[in-house]
Amino acid sequence: MRFVNTQDQQPVEHFNSLLEWLDPNRERAAEKYRGIRQSLIKIFTWRGVADAESVADETLDRVMSRVDELRRTYKGDPSIYVYGEAKNVLIEQRRARGHDVELTDSVPSKQTTDIDEERRNGCLQRCLAELSPSSRTLIVDYYSRERTRTDRQSYREELARRLQIAPDALRVKVFRIRKNLETCLEACMKQNGTH
Repeated sequence: MRFVNTQDQQPVEHFNSLLEWLDPNRERAAEKYRGIRQSLIKIFTWRGVADAESVADETLDRVMSRVDELRRTYKGDPSIYVYGEAKNVLIEQRRARGHDVELTDSVPSKQTTDIDEERRNGCLQRCLAELSPSSRTLIVDYYSRERTRTDRQSYREELARRLQIAPDALRVKVFRIRKNLETCLEACMKQNGTH
């Protein structure tokens, strides 16, 4: 007779609960999970996090550990909650890094506060979450990494080929998504009194 460690089963149960929370259809839920994870990795990379994959997994682990409660209490799109948790992880990372930063003698003349930065990040996450999954993935992919001009151009040409559209059509599509994102971000910042 083989004994099963119930602690080993707990992460699997949490993961299954998370998938059920994302969508009752297992295939759609798995697709949503992969999309959210990829978006988190891109967002963390975009925000300068060194090990974006590990931090994305940490974010998802935190959500998984609370998923049973969330399924009962949280109303709305689960991805928005996950992106909110990602914001909290980013804030914690910044605070942890802040302890390692040396103070300089000069203070920049125009300095944004941590609160303003947190609000801006919160607004950005909220606005990204309001985009359709395909638009969100596209805008994050398009701007995900710093590249040389040549690398950026070839990457974007490859992206256009993958989407089966012309490079000019890709630029127009990204421009429209970016404008919607900027409008949402500006409205959110005004609403929060930070603009």
